Amino acid sequence: MDRDTLRCVGDFRELGHGRPDGPSIRAAVRADPAEHEPELLRYLRGGALLYATPSAVPDVLGPEGR
Repeated sequence: MDRDTLRCVGDFRELGHGRPDGPSIRAAVRADPAEHEPELLRYLRGGALLYATPSAVPDVLGPEGR
């Protein structure tokens, strides 16, 4: 696959593991729900927990960052 055809997903620049040239997670937030959002949320909530951390992480979308 050509690098120009690949799309970066999840390496948001505001996150600790993100890329400095990655997309902005803040710019990706929608004001209105996507067409199939309820079905997507139901699917994701029905999944199994793969990883959890006991430490607090910053909320880059929260107004106070906590």
